[in-house]
Amino acid sequence: MSEKYQNCVFLLACHLIVADGEINTKEISVLENYLNVDNTKELSIEKQKIFSDDENKKSIEELLLELKGEQLTEEQKKEIIEILSDIAFSDNYISAQEQELIEYIAQSLQVDYKDILSQKSILNEQEIESTRLKLYQKVFGKIQKTFYNKFLNKESEKNMDHLFGSLGFSTVIEKISDEAIIDINSVTEIIKKTNEDLVIGKQEIDKLTYPQTSRKEVEQIIDVVQGIKNHFNTMINSSLAENLAILDKKKRNIRYFTIAFMGRTKAGKSTFHKIITQEKNDDIGVGKLRTTRYNRSWYWDKLRIVDTPGIGAPGGDVDTEIAKSIIDEADLICYIVTSDAIQETEFDFFETIKERNKPLYIILNVKSNLTENIRLKRFLRDPHKWRECNGPQSIQGHFDRIRERLDGKYNMDAVKVIPIHLLAAQIAMQEKESNPENYKSLLEGSNIMEFIRSVKKEVYESGSLKKSLSVIDGTAYQIHLFHQQLQSDIVQLKKSTESLKKKNDSLKEFFQRESSKLTNNIAKLFKSTQDDLNNYAAIFADINYENKNAGKTWKEDSNVGNKISDLNEQITKKLKNFNEEIKERIEEISSDIKFIDKISSTVSVQTDSIYDTRLGAGITGAIITAIAPVIISQLWHPGGWILAACTLIVSGIVGFFTSLFESKEDKKKKAKKKLREQLYENIEKNINTNKKEALNKIHSSISSMNDSLKSLLGTYIDEVEQLIRILEDIQEKCIGKEQNINALISLRILEYVHKEPFAVKKQSQLQEKEIRQMFPVERDWEKQTLTYHYTTNCSDREKKEAEKATQMNIIFK
Repeated sequence: MSEKYQNCVFLLACHLIVADGEINTKEISVLENYLNVDNTKELSIEKQKIFSDDENKKSIEELLLELKGEQLTEEQKKEIIEILSDIAFSDNYISAQEQELIEYIAQSLQVDYKDILSQKSILNEQEIESTRLKLYQKVFGKIQKTFYNKFLNKESEKNMDHLFGSLGFSTVIEKISDEAIIDINSVTEIIKKTNEDLVIGKQEIDKLTYPQTSRKEVEQIIDVVQGIKNHFNTMINSSLAENLAILDKKKRNIRYFTIAFMGRTKAGKSTFHKIITQEKNDDIGVGKLRTTRYNRSWYWDKLRIVDTPGIGAPGGDVDTEIAKSIIDEADLICYIVTSDAIQETEFDFFETIKERNKPLYIILNVKSNLTENIRLKRFLRDPHKWRECNGPQSIQGHFDRIRERLDGKYNMDAVKVIPIHLLAAQIAMQEKESNPENYKSLLEGSNIMEFIRSVKKEVYESGSLKKSLSVIDGTAYQIHLFHQQLQSDIVQLKKSTESLKKKNDSLKEFFQRESSKLTNNIAKLFKSTQDDLNNYAAIFADINYENKNAGKTWKEDSNVGNKISDLNEQITKKLKNFNEEIKERIEEISSDIKFIDKISSTVSVQTDSIYDTRLGAGITGAIITAIAPVIISQLWHPGGWILAACTLIVSGIVGFFTSLFESKEDKKKKAKKKLREQLYENIEKNINTNKKEALNKIHSSISSMNDSLKSLLGTYIDEVEQLIRILEDIQEKCIGKEQNINALISLRILEYVHKEPFAVKKQSQLQEKEIRQMFPVERDWEKQTLTYHYTTNCSDREKKEAEKATQMNIIFK
């Protein structure tokens, strides 16, 4: 076995350890058994780069490439998978990320891994079973519990210390684990069905089809609806992944009661956990690198302690998110603050997680220098004095400031504040062997034991319920978040669609009203122009009745041209005003369609593409440009005057003899009259022809626009309403699943106060609807209220017990 081979396998194992976002002390132990590395060596530095997620760390691909260059045998390839599997199962659970990485490495090395993982899984189950309490241990443990509960002073520190180190406490921990397994199996089934519902819903969304069209504007509306579909598909895919991820987290720590240590950088979290767990060699923290990039876990008296990266450090957003990731699987949170710098920002993140309703311990690390011998002696003379002083810097003063800053950001009923002198405890650990007397005084004075007893007492008295809440409640919260977001989007879709329908109806009325109004106005313009031309025709006839070129003169007459220009300008103005009003109305409709930007920024609809249709081109372009030339060519064409001249000639011949007997004045009158009548007739005929053609063009354009909008809005409304029906079905099913989980929570609470309606194991025999129908409850996450809608017969005392254990406001029927 070459050194290069060993080093590559060692570093691959380091990548595996952090694959699930946590550095586990059991996994570290297996790694060290494989190859114990001197912390000063280069390999240890490479390990720390991986553990600190250093950008210069050796990648998995680089390590696999180096291994391939070693010409590995089949036995060596299998050995690598064996080692990695041992590490993955060392905490009694292989996470999805760990399994994926092992599969990837095995496929890269071209070695079978399935049999190895299967064998390791069997061995893991056997190991778990072997660590369970034997029958006689369970019996003896129950006797110890009964004796403590009935006959001993529960407030006695000696009695507590004895119980928490006994089989009585071990039986409680095992019971917590057994009930948590029942709970995780129940919620796993619910999550499985939830995901099945989501997949079916996604398939239904994908089945939605669109009408075939070649119209660009309709295609764009279809793109908008597709954008909405894509948003919900992404949302569903995300929920599917998150549901599986949260289950994976719950399963990873199902056999342990998990306590998460959180706080800002340098608050003392790592020192605190080392004192609690009695870890002598914290190899994870060696190397002076940023070693807390991942959450880190240890085991202490059958409890699991998780140390998290610092919260709120400058540029530490990633660290804060990593720390928050433990909240779902934590059964209790310990937040460490220091007396010399309690900052407002330290508590800000609690506001974002208060709906998770986790039990919270605030650990006040009181800092005072004990490294100088004189200060240490003073402390040893009176180890409790630091807790008893008065004033703003007293313990009570710190307590008041902590509660003030937490108020409104967390459920204060779920908070316990415990002061500790961490430096005193640290010095005590150093003097444990060399100076037992100082060790005892320092440990007692540090107040560490108050924390230990308080936590273990809470685990002993209500740990089973708290674990159930962590397992069940966390899953319900995940589903709740999804359907709340879904509800918000459905409301927005409905609101927009209903508004669109109303505006569509309003637009139809607008078209009917305004198009009629426009038609009347255009007709009036033509009539007004006809009247003006007729009036001028009388004057023109009086002057030009003898003019053989009267037609040319009429055509070139500036007064006639001005009246035609006025008509053209007034028609253009009316049409432009109408077009602007339509544009405003359609922009309002477009704003409703553009609501998609609030849901998904991937698609938007351009307003111009809706209103810039044949209506705009027809009215402001074709109609305006067509009306004037038609009027000019038909009404004022000189050909009309040729006809008039012929008529005059014929009339002259026919009436020749008559004219001999008429006066000159009479002849003038007749000539003028005939010219006027000819002008009136031609003006009326051509005005009517042009008016009819103009109004037909307007009606055609308006009808085209109406049809266009009907197609656009109809497509959008029909598609969105189909989508809403699918989403509402998904939401209804999700609400049902959340109600099922809340019903399970309600039963666990009743079990805690000894009022359970039946054994918890029988829950698995009930169908989904039966659970929520038989045990209906209502959950308000914001107010942390659980209201029972079935009879429980619980007393006020039991109500208070339940509320204290759950940090909820419980309303029993």
